[in-house]
Amino acid sequence: MVAEQQAAQAHFLQIQVQVEADTAIIKAKGEAEAIRVRGEALKLNPAYLRWQIVDRWNGKSPLVVPADANNPVAGLLLPIGVPAKAAAP
Repeated sequence: MVAEQQAAQAHFLQIQVQVEADTAIIKAKGEAEAIRVRGEALKLNPAYLRWQIVDRWNGKSPLVVPADANNPVAGLLLPIGVPAKAAAP
């Protein structure tokens, strides 16, 4: 009797783990598809990304530090000004 209960519990646990794994795979595929769709949408409308940058701008000029002399386009964008202090917990 105890062995049957343990076998049933082990079988249930195995099914539960498999369902959780399948759920994680489905979620990952959904997220990947969403990323792909967003990427395609941005390719079709790059002005939207520029609008978001302007819309979220805090009014302070950024400081751009070039990555290297061979690639002046890629760089590090640093905010200028006093950083906002995090609220105390």
